[in-house]
Amino acid sequence: MKKKLVSMMMVCGLALAIFAKVRTEDPQIPEVTAEEEIREPEEVIRKEADLQTIINDEKTISIDVKRYDVEENEASYDEETLAIIDDLKNAVETPEEIEKAMQESDEVERTLRAQRESEAQMSEAGGIRLIQAEVPEEMMRPLRTEYTTIADKNLIHESQTQKCKRVYGVDVSHWQDRINWTKAKAAGVQFAIIKVGGRSVYDGSLYYDSEYYHNIEGAHEAGVKIGIYFFSQDLNTTEAKASANYVINKIEPYRSFITYPVFYDMEGEANSDYRISKANFTKAERTKVWCTFCDTIKAAGYTPGTYSSYSSYYDYSAKDKNGPFPIDSKDGTRVDTTLFEQKGYYIWLARYFDRTGTSRKYNMWQYSESGTVSGIAGHLTDLDVAYIPVKPGQVTGLKQTASTEDSITFEWKRVDLADGYYYRVTDKAGTVLAAGKTVDTSFTLTKLNKSGNALLQAGSTYQIAVRAYYDAAYTLDGTNLYGKYSEVLTATTRPAQVQNLSSALENIKSDRLTLSWSKVTGAKGYQIRLWDASKSAYVTLQETTATTVTLTGLKPQTRYVYRVRAYNYINGKTKTVGLSSEKCTTFTKLDTIKQFRVLSNSATAVRLSWSAQSVDAYQLLAYRGSTLEQKIIIDKTQTQAVVRGLKSGTEYTFKIRGYFVPAGESARWYAVCVAAKMTTKPAQPVKLTETSATTGKITLGWEKITGATQYQIAVYDTKTAKYKTLAYTTKTAYTVTGLKSNKRYRYKVRAYKTYNGTRYYGAYSAEYVAATKAAKLQNLQVTDRTDHSQTLTWSKVSGAQGYQVLVYDKKDVLVFKTFVKTTGYTVENLNPAYEYHFKVRAYKNATDKKVYGACCDLLKSITKPAKVTGLEATAEGQHLTLTWTKTARTSGYRIYQYDSVAKKSTLIATTADPTFTIDRLQSGKEYHYRVAAYRTFAKKNYIGSASSIVSVTVE
Repeated sequence: MKKKLVSMMMVCGLALAIFAKVRTEDPQIPEVTAEEEIREPEEVIRKEADLQTIINDEKTISIDVKRYDVEENEASYDEETLAIIDDLKNAVETPEEIEKAMQESDEVERTLRAQRESEAQMSEAGGIRLIQAEVPEEMMRPLRTEYTTIADKNLIHESQTQKCKRVYGVDVSHWQDRINWTKAKAAGVQFAIIKVGGRSVYDGSLYYDSEYYHNIEGAHEAGVKIGIYFFSQDLNTTEAKASANYVINKIEPYRSFITYPVFYDMEGEANSDYRISKANFTKAERTKVWCTFCDTIKAAGYTPGTYSSYSSYYDYSAKDKNGPFPIDSKDGTRVDTTLFEQKGYYIWLARYFDRTGTSRKYNMWQYSESGTVSGIAGHLTDLDVAYIPVKPGQVTGLKQTASTEDSITFEWKRVDLADGYYYRVTDKAGTVLAAGKTVDTSFTLTKLNKSGNALLQAGSTYQIAVRAYYDAAYTLDGTNLYGKYSEVLTATTRPAQVQNLSSALENIKSDRLTLSWSKVTGAKGYQIRLWDASKSAYVTLQETTATTVTLTGLKPQTRYVYRVRAYNYINGKTKTVGLSSEKCTTFTKLDTIKQFRVLSNSATAVRLSWSAQSVDAYQLLAYRGSTLEQKIIIDKTQTQAVVRGLKSGTEYTFKIRGYFVPAGESARWYAVCVAAKMTTKPAQPVKLTETSATTGKITLGWEKITGATQYQIAVYDTKTAKYKTLAYTTKTAYTVTGLKSNKRYRYKVRAYKTYNGTRYYGAYSAEYVAATKAAKLQNLQVTDRTDHSQTLTWSKVSGAQGYQVLVYDKKDVLVFKTFVKTTGYTVENLNPAYEYHFKVRAYKNATDKKVYGACCDLLKSITKPAKVTGLEATAEGQHLTLTWTKTARTSGYRIYQYDSVAKKSTLIATTADPTFTIDRLQSGKEYHYRVAAYRTFAKKNYIGSASSIVSVTVE
């Protein structure tokens, strides 16, 4: 066993030699910082952190060799290193031998380690060494022997801890050796703050506590709550952060075990042998280092805390020593304790005293470092008490005491030691409307929410619950500071003011009236209140759950003033009323008007009558459908009225009521209306006209009349000299048949409307004279014509009042028309030798038009050619040449020789040209000639006037 132990120690020494040489001399392997070390696999870090434990596991050797590539890179090392590697290889035995050696040498290793670290670890055990080193002996109270036990009854707990549950525990490390946690739990240990490791007081290397794994697993298995502390020698924030990451790496596998904070414990600054003594921190620097560790822990999801003595946290003067206690301690010169409190770090205070003596808030007190606890057989144990805030008692007696339309006041019984109360208000749907804190035992929830809008609505129901709370800033195990909510109070706001109180006139009688108002949300009922002039106050007449009430037994024509207010209940039994409505002033009414009826009507007016009544005046209302069109005030002396300006053919509802104005009042008080309905008559038809006619019938038409049921057509009877009904129709046109041609007839039309079984006729239209068409005109002919006119004649048409002559050009374009009374007409101003077409038709005059008969057959004719001009004769020998001016639109010319003795012209030739030669004339004889143009039309020649005579003597 001894040989194996020596062999193992040799292996350890050789491994350490390579490890140190590789890290310091090999340029290919970078310096490994503490922060990088903690990122290595858990098993490597766990075994490498404490150099003495390297012999406990052969895996460490194999991993270290592999890690630094010792076997794979032998060629890169110097002779000294290679010699060490050879020794290392020769020293490593089989895994089975190593395991057995570890088991046999456990006690030896612990003894050697204790001897080597005894001095270095003196300050790690707890605050007593720190306090003895930094606080004068005369400022310490003598320790009592009773303080060596868990939950010592002689301890004085400061008032700020009175609301907390006291939980007793220990803080432990390898100094307590292997702990029997089951016995410790049975001895009263409820929690343990377990050392995870620290930073060496000499070289600053990070290490884990050799009992850490045993302690955390054993405590958890025994049901002891667990916290962590780390012994620090950090010189700066970089090291503090590395230390925190080292801790996080070590405790992460046990996250679910840890319910208490992870504490930072920096000690030994006064010990010149400790590396921390070289830091020479200012207060701000030291505080920053502590905060770096704690904030890193917090970022990893753990609760951070700090451990130190009273004199580190607070100023320590004679007053702090002698009291009177507790003292409102000020921050000391070492750290910014106030900042720790603001950041929410848990304060673990070491003071070996019968009390802490401070009024400052702290979470845990280390009151002894000399405790003896069953199951902990090693070094004397630090004893601690943690102050766990507990829930205050449940709020009782919650009730509503008052309300307005937009506020609720509620109160409850005081809860012992409560620092305040938290209220919560929800609506029926469970939506939280308001929540907050108060130190009083009553609260009024007021008008506005954060948005400035009404938070509570009148007449609404809300659920309110209240719970007490302790104003503690710490929870070590997640215990809530709030007590249990009270029973839920169903509270109501006062009903809103009643709106729209009125008394409808139609419901007011001489001895009764009906009041109505709008429903108020949340109201359980309503109070009807009447003004009592004798008491100068309103009195409640009755209550109702309805929104309408009929009051009877009233005096006629009497003034009454009412108000209505809603009510509901507070706490289900105390009635609370809302604001009264605006007052409603009303009078009982007059009797209704009697014998209201329609006397007559027209298309735009209706005459009404009624019986006289004692009133100040009458009001007459005219409605078309539901629309009030007229409102007429009628003198009280009148019993008839005509409503004018109405729409024809339309039903109207007429209402009348009397009213009076009470003395001292300006308002009118009306009786109940009585109504009568009547229609106006249809309007008078306009634009009656003859739309068409033939020789035997006439069609009449007119505009549609609004509201007409039918139309009556009347015709004038020449025998009786009166109009008689011809027909009825629903249409706006009617055709009269069986008439004589070319004859005038007189008609009228009127509309009627059937209303309630009675026909109401409108006025007749103006008389309209219509006419049938005349027969076709016959025998149109031209009886005479000139080169500029044609005379027409035709046969007379019986009954015709005149004739229309129509003149067209040869293309049947109308060029002229005229009316004549006779059977002949000369059309003048025509063009010579021009073809014209003629038509003539007879007509009869209607009221607004002429009714024409059929035209005669078209007559085609022409005017004569114009007279020939410019005739000249030229003789040459026995030859004679005649020339003249050409005439338009002629077929040719006729040459006449004139006998001056007989006064007679003889046709000698025709020619188409405006020149002609005559031969074989006798010499010495005088000749006379004339020329006339002609045009052939319809195989007939029409000859124009002959030219003037031209004379010539042949030589």
